[in-house]
Amino acid sequence: MTDVGSAIPRRQLGRQLRALRDGAGVTADELAAELGWHRSKVWRIETGQSPVVRSDVLSLTQVLKASSEMREVLLALSAESRNKGWWHSRGDAIPDWFEMYVSFETAADRIRTYASDALPGLLQTADYARAVYRAASEDSDEEVERRVQLRIDRQSLLTRESPSAPRFDVIINESLLRSAFGGAAVMRRQLAQLILWTDLPNVTIRVLPFAAGAHAGTEGTFVLLSFPEAFAEPDLVYVEGATGALYLDKPKELARYGFIMRDLTTRSLDPERSREFIEATAKEW
Repeated sequence: MTDVGSAIPRRQLGRQLRALRDGAGVTADELAAELGWHRSKVWRIETGQSPVVRSDVLSLTQVLKASSEMREVLLALSAESRNKGWWHSRGDAIPDWFEMYVSFETAADRIRTYASDALPGLLQTADYARAVYRAASEDSDEEVERRVQLRIDRQSLLTRESPSAPRFDVIINESLLRSAFGGAAVMRRQLAQLILWTDLPNVTIRVLPFAAGAHAGTEGTFVLLSFPEAFAEPDLVYVEGATGALYLDKPKELARYGFIMRDLTTRSLDPERSREFIEATAKEW
């Protein structure tokens, strides 16, 4: 797991500790009181929101009377949860709340997304990304350039050889092909790049045309991540906001977003017709 960042082992550690606590018949409040912690610390650990130091794992396993074998498993996951991914070298170019997503993205073997606000970051040109950042923030030019470079660096995920690059299935609202992000020249280059992305065997782009009418994706952009079977990690939905993000993994939530993705796929143009649509729109620009 070292090569895929720390989010996966953090979540696995949290689920194991939650199961251990439930098996012991101890509430989160009782556990926090026993350890002299705030309840929020227990919540953050059990939901994989933060790394867990070795001493905390030892304290938890002692209070919850874990077996020696379970303690060793949890200690190993704790060590993995503190590993740093490549993005940590970029300092504050990446917001703290987005680090977890990049870690999940790096670990996923399939990424499905519906884009209604801006093209997915993994498909953006530098000029398009620059226009997005400048419109959405008051960051300095230097800060914008750092964020743009990070976004471009993330795109190596789609051509990664080891482990194999994830399958990337994208549904793009037609409005994004017609919105002047950065102007006509930027859009021409961006749509040309979209066409090039479709040449990759693991990338599928579909266009949801205006003619599709009403659809299930009215709540906007989201990402649905799936992970290799070896991780035994459930699917995850990522929904981004202006200052943070939601990570949804409850069965009802996954079922809802699975339905939305199926509905959007049904209403979208197939990949070949979508490519033709993008090519025609690029000529209009």
